[in-house]
This record gives sequence, C-alpha cells and structure tokens, in this order.
Amino acid sequence: MASIQNLVVDSSVFLSSFLDEDTNNALSRRFFDSVKQKNIHIFIPILAVFEILHSYYKKGFSRKQTDMLYKTIIDWNIDDGLHFVNLEASFLAHFTANHHLFQLKTSDTVFAILAHKLKYPLISWDKQILNIQKKYAKTLTPDEFLFLNL
Repeated sequence: MASIQNLVVDSSVFLSSFLDEDTNNALSRRFFDSVKQKNIHIFIPILAVFEILHSYYKKGFSRKQTDMLYKTIIDWNIDDGLHFVNLEASFLAHFTANHHLFQLKTSDTVFAILAHKLKYPLISWDKQILNIQKKYAKTLTPDEFLFLNL
C-alpha cells in the first residue's frame, strides 16, 4: 500500500477519541497518535469543529470543558497537521454537482464530498458513510487504518 499523507476524518472519530466512555475511544486515540507520529495531515470541514464541540456539550460536559476541547482542537490545527477546510463557493459548486451521489444527512455528505473533492481517504466509524463513500473514494475505519499502517 502506498504511503498515505493526507486524510479526511469525520466527526465520529474525533468524538470517540474525546469521550472516555465511547466503545471506540482507545482505537480512536491510537489512530490519532499514529497519524501524528507519521506526520499525516488531516483535513476536516470547518463545520466539523461546530459539530464536535456541540456534540461534546450535549453529552453533558460543561462550557469550561467544551472551551478546553476547543483550545485542544485549535492547538492541533496550529501545531500538528489538522487543517480546516472552509466551505466556500468552490466547495459549494463541487457539493451541488455531486451531493446526489450520497444519500446521507447533510453533515455526513459534506465529509464525503470533501474526501471526494480532495481525493483523500475518508476515515470514519459510521458504517453508512463508509458503505456509500467506498463507491467513490477509499474509506477506512480507524482500526483498518492502523492495521494497514503498522
């Protein structure tokens, strides 16, 4: 397998890494540790930051805890290869041309189309996204990625 340098990672992987009680927490953390160690770049739509923070807050975490998570995400963006993709007119054009391919909720479609547009593998725990996206681009769960990149 060729070396992967860039990935699109959906919110499910981020959330599971931040939530200790999540069944995929340990694997998600190992995935992110591996990605950082290998200097692989992660691309996420800016919408993902909203989704991650709001979901974290809805899980019962305080505003202070959510603000600390925001700081962690921003520090990762500045220091460790996490890239926010703005949803601008060029992305909207790609979205309108391709959204019919993906029978997913809007935020999941944004991730799928971002991976499709950038031609980067999509990493997710969401089986529905993976099953639909695999027709158009490489898809992996974090544990599959770890197995292939040992």
